[in-house]
Amino acid sequence: MSNTLLYAILFCVVLLGLGFLLRVRLRLLQILYIPSAAIAGVLGFAAVQGGLHMGAAGEVTQTIMKELAVWPSWLIAVVFAGLLLERPSEKGFAEALRRGVRSGILAWIIILGQIAIGLLVYMMVVRPVTPSVPASFGQLLEVSWAGGHGSSAAMGEVYRGQDFPEGRDLAFFLATVGLVYGVLSGLVLVNIAIRRGWTAKGKMAGPVAAGAAVDFAGEARPVAFGRTRGEVIEPMTVQVVILGLAFGAGYAMQQMLFGAAGWAFGTGSQTAKSLSNLPLFMFTLIGGWLVRVVMERVGAGKLIDGASIQRLVGVSMEFLIVAAISTMRMDSLAGYWLPILLLIALAALWCTFCLVVLGRRLLPPKYWFELGLLNYGFSTANTPQGMMLLRIIDPDMSTGAAEDYAVAAPLSAPFVGGGVVTIAVMPVLLTKVPAGVMVMILVGCIVALYGLGRRLSASGAGMLTGGG
Repeated sequence: MSNTLLYAILFCVVLLGLGFLLRVRLRLLQILYIPSAAIAGVLGFAAVQGGLHMGAAGEVTQTIMKELAVWPSWLIAVVFAGLLLERPSEKGFAEALRRGVRSGILAWIIILGQIAIGLLVYMMVVRPVTPSVPASFGQLLEVSWAGGHGSSAAMGEVYRGQDFPEGRDLAFFLATVGLVYGVLSGLVLVNIAIRRGWTAKGKMAGPVAAGAAVDFAGEARPVAFGRTRGEVIEPMTVQVVILGLAFGAGYAMQQMLFGAAGWAFGTGSQTAKSLSNLPLFMFTLIGGWLVRVVMERVGAGKLIDGASIQRLVGVSMEFLIVAAISTMRMDSLAGYWLPILLLIALAALWCTFCLVVLGRRLLPPKYWFELGLLNYGFSTANTPQGMMLLRIIDPDMSTGAAEDYAVAAPLSAPFVGGGVVTIAVMPVLLTKVPAGVMVMILVGCIVALYGLGRRLSASGAGMLTGGG
């Protein structure tokens, strides 16, 4: 292990420890529900910016920063490798169509609106000043707010292929801002909903506050399970091997494709270069699915512990967030303050409108706010943040909102907010369709989806919302 890698690991470990300590000790951070990794990333960003201007320490800082800068693209591939290892993928579209159509429609409306807002800001503010910036700048809101840090890392690879490396830093900056804003504004909206009786429980007294960050008094909960004996092999090692196989399978597929493209079209051809821009995580996602299928076919599927894989993926995401936020470049942000501020302001208005106005009209009347709150959480920060907000007003998950949201996920998650449309389709489409035309198409889609959602709501088709 090189000293540089060791320094980078220790740097992240110290930051995560400090982030966790601050999260536990500072009431404000508990109220905002800010994850320790995001706090650690902000501390790392401050440390890096300070270290760059401290003479001899600047060289060490540059070395660590250079090492950390390559982590997100590898770690996001690990995250995607585990997505289809965590759980079987047989259940999905039919069940989602039956029980989560309305939630899925709202999710699409929110995300398409974010893209439209981004393209408007691009046309009005960015393109006139910097024509070289690609139109996929308009996807920043979708990638960062709806997609979060993981999607920002994934789209960062696409931006790099478009000769717009600043896009990655802008996406991570917006994702961090969205994380803070989403939770803070979500708590405000929850308190308003309680006072106005928007929740399934009706009006409740008292403001909402955050719970403790660590539960020492309660009973410890298992976070993973194993089917192998410790004297044979440590159970978590088995999960590391399985996840590693998924990653390796994806990496092998990527290299085989690159090799085949170079052989068929020539190493220096445009086709080969275009294929070389395909990010690794797209292949590791397939690798995870292949590993699960093969293991189930040979009767070893029960060796896969979804809880353990989820923890390993979670660890990768923690380090990814720290590395990505710490290595954000101030010079990348400096030239885009006006469009970034416009994106944040317009996105805040749009997401609130979708929750309070559209959510009330499109979602099941009994728990429209709870289900809308989950969509609000994912559209401003991420799904876990939305779940934290939901547990404040629905601690036992008894309203059915979480279930509807879960079965609706296949309608949107594989496609937008960091899915295949975000990463593979939209960037290409924006190079062929003028931004203004694309905005009109997006608005038309939003109107059509709203009309469909209203028809479903008016019909009272209970089977489409799981009896809601």
